Amino acid sequence: MFQDMGEVPPMMVESLIAASRSWIEGALDAGEYVGWLASPKQASHIVVGGAGVHCAELHLIPYTTRPVTSQSLKERTRLFLTFT
Repeated sequence: MFQDMGEVPPMMVESLIAASRSWIEGALDAGEYVGWLASPKQASHIVVGGAGVHCAELHLIPYTTRPVTSQSLKERTRLFLTFT
């Protein structure tokens, strides 16, 4: 995905794939990552897309009188979505 977006220099693609594969395997085993693959009904062996969710434990947030803003919400939330 990041290679397709031009975000990773060509010389780093293989190391990114290896590191990602290692992390995802561990996260899947630990139940911290859930992924889905999409295939055409007539050709289920062909993957045309996918999505994944990194499920991280959220800690309780102490009461605050500060207003909730998009920035403070980002700071408090650990839900990561990846789409390919």
